[in-house]
Amino acid sequence: MSTYERSLPDELNWNQINQLHNATSVLSKQSFEIKKICLTLEIASLTLMAKFSNNTLDYSFFIAGLIIPFTFYILDVMTYFYQDRLREKMIIEENKIRVRNDQDEKINDKNKFRFYRSIKNSSHLIYLVLIIIDTIVCYKLNIICI
Repeated sequence: MSTYERSLPDELNWNQINQLHNATSVLSKQSFEIKKICLTLEIASLTLMAKFSNNTLDYSFFIAGLIIPFTFYILDVMTYFYQDRLREKMIIEENKIRVRNDQDEKINDKNKFRFYRSIKNSSHLIYLVLIIIDTIVCYKLNIICI
């Protein structure tokens, strides 16, 4: 079996792959931080609203409980979308190396429904859970009528 020796173009592609991988990792960490900030902001804002409104409940609790997770959901969808784009670029760079070294290319057919995958990513269920909890609590406290 022959050993693989990197050529200059291969080395440049590997450097590009490493940079794209690092950027993807940063976006992944940011996605987790977005979820943590959303939970913290949701709990803190609703608690402060209850405290400063003399413990009277109104529609502002329901609206805030919907706006906060929805806003962070949009932000998280964007980070997932760009992670997916970076992964596609990594495959393109890897395929350049494969072609130069007479290897089969990786098939990249995921870009067709990237936006829909970003919207329906299972890691975003936390936002749906927050919205459902907010709706149930507000319904039970007679803030909203469904």
